[in-house]
Formats: sequence, structure tokens, C-alpha cells
Amino acid sequence: MLGKLLKHEFRATARIFGLMYAGLLALAGMNAAVLFFTGLAPINYAGVFQSVFFDVMGSLLVLSYMLMLLAVIILNFVIIVVRFYRLYGDEGYLWHTLPVSVDQHLICKLIVATVWSLASAAVVIISIGLIFIADWPFSDMGTIAEATQELRAFGIPNGFLLFTVSTYVFTALLARILSYFAPIAIGPNLTKSRLGGSVLAYVLISICRSVIEGFVTTVVMVVVASMATAGGYTNSINVIPDVLGNVNSSMLFYFGAYTVYFVALSIAFYLVTRHFTSHRLNLP
Repeated sequence: MLGKLLKHEFRATARIFGLMYAGLLALAGMNAAVLFFTGLAPINYAGVFQSVFFDVMGSLLVLSYMLMLLAVIILNFVIIVVRFYRLYGDEGYLWHTLPVSVDQHLICKLIVATVWSLASAAVVIISIGLIFIADWPFSDMGTIAEATQELRAFGIPNGFLLFTVSTYVFTALLARILSYFAPIAIGPNLTKSRLGGSVLAYVLISICRSVIEGFVTTVVMVVVASMATAGGYTNSINVIPDVLGNVNSSMLFYFGAYTVYFVALSIAFYLVTRHFTSHRLNLP
């Protein structure tokens, strides 16, 4: 039954996401074309009129691209929240009469939200990449080369960096999505207004989360600083090979600690959402 739920959710959301992605990539492609041809056509070749044309078109396309980029980010959040909110709204009677467990409902919503969030991030990166590639022949690559050298100076293997950052981002994404789900499940039990109760629950949860994250950040940074300066070296930026192992350990601890924190946060949000959905469901 979970498979059928997933199929329905993806079908219900695929069209709007597909249109957004197509629009963003199309605008990125047009921006890339303008950048490329502008770089190939200096004023002494193309003439003043063509130069002004490219400038105006470039400005309009950049503005359109930025607005579309913002729309993809905002609508990704809105669609996730609205689709989950319907479980506790007028459609809730229909959804909760299906022969589906609460866990299947929640897992379905979580999977779909995660997939579309990752897809949105991938499309945004691809669109930026298109523009970057078009401008590549005419840009200064020194900054990127310097950043790569600094990472190597810290002794950070590419595989390690990719795995740790990917795990960190994925768990942070799960915690973020579930932080939207929990207030929606709690909201109907706080006030008569379902939307108002959800907003109030989100504010209260956000305050508690900020306090906890402040404590976690303080602890993590103190430990990382002590690990990075092991061996008596007080400057963790200008490290020497003798302490590269310590720097690697500090990086591992940093990403690992936050990954564990996000996993714990996700579990807590999921259990809260499950409890209120299973035992304190308050449909209109």
C-alpha cells in the first residue's frame, strides 16, 4: 500500500515540479547563451547596438532567472507543507479511512518531500552550472584552484569530504522536513484555528530548537578547536604535516557530531508527529 501512496503523491506533485524545473533550466540556458556570445563578441566586432542589446537582454534574463530560482525554493517548501497539512484538514477523513497505517502515511510524505527537495537542489545546481560553464572561458579560475589547494593542505580526501558532507546535508534535510511536519500534527490540539495552532507550534519548536542548537554548536566548536590545535599549535589554518591527522579528526568530529544531532532531532520530530497523528488526531 505504501507503493500506491507514493505513486499517488508523485503524480499529484510531478506536474508543478516539472514545470518549475523546466522553466528554471530554460532561463539558465538562455542566460548561459547570452554570457557566452557576449564574451565572444566584443564591441569592436558586434557594434554598439548589439552590445547594448546583449546588456539589456542579459539584465532581464538574470532578473528572470533569480526570480525563478526563488520561486523554486519557496514553492518546494509550500508544496511540502500543503501536501502534509491536508492529512489534518478536510481531506483527512478520506486519507485516514484508507487501509494504511500512520507510519505509512508519514513515511510516504517524508520520502516524497525528501525526493523533491533533493531534486530541486540538483536542478538549482545544474542551472548554476550551465551559467558557470558558459562563463568559464572568460572567468578567473584562480579562486577555485586556491580553495582546492587549501582543502588538500588540510589533508581532506575527496571521498571523505563527499561522504561526510553528503551525510550531513541529508540528515539536516530530514530534520528540516520533519520540523515542518511536527507543528502541523500538534497545531490542531493547541488552538481552535488549525493553521494558527500549527504556526504557534512551529514558533515554540523553533525557539526550543535554537536553544538546543546553540548548546550543541558551543560544545562542537570547543571540541573542534581543541582537536585542531593539538600538539601546541594555536593556528589551525597554517597547519603543518605533523598535525594533519588532528585536523582530519576535527573535521570528522564536526560533521559526525552534527549528523548525530540531526538524526536524533529527526527521530524526535517523527515520534512527536506519529504520537499526535495516532492518538490525538483532531480533524475538522
